[in-house]
Amino acid sequence: MARVLSTAVVLALLAATAAAFAITESAKLTKSPIAGTEVTPLFSPAAAADDKQIAHVKFRLRTRERLTVWMQNSDGRRIATLLAPRNAPAGSKFDLIWDGFSGGGVVDPDGDYQPVVSSSAPTGRSSCRASSASTRCRRR
Repeated sequence: MARVLSTAVVLALLAATAAAFAITESAKLTKSPIAGTEVTPLFSPAAAADDKQIAHVKFRLRTRERLTVWMQNSDGRRIATLLAPRNAPAGSKFDLIWDGFSGGGVVDPDGDYQPVVSSSAPTGRSSCRASSASTRCRRR
């Protein structure tokens, strides 16, 4: 009797572990509401070529979201807002531009900068924060 009981407990624990694993794996497969992200990897406000003077931050939304987009420096400090908080429908495409200037109109120093897209469902029930690759800014 004791052997049957211990076997049943072990089988129940194995089943619970398998269920927890399946739930965790399905959570990993939930897609981000932000897709198709492209960021200009290198630019300079002082570049001779016009297409190298600005950085593009492109993405699209899979779901309806309330979002804000900003640039942050390597210390994680917000330096320029690219898109003020707003609601956007699913399928919206964005091509935002950063010219290397901070919100105060001052050219930021050479360094690595990262665009941050902060989104939440308009109902406020869920939220997501996605960062893309850094963009490098050089002045020559």
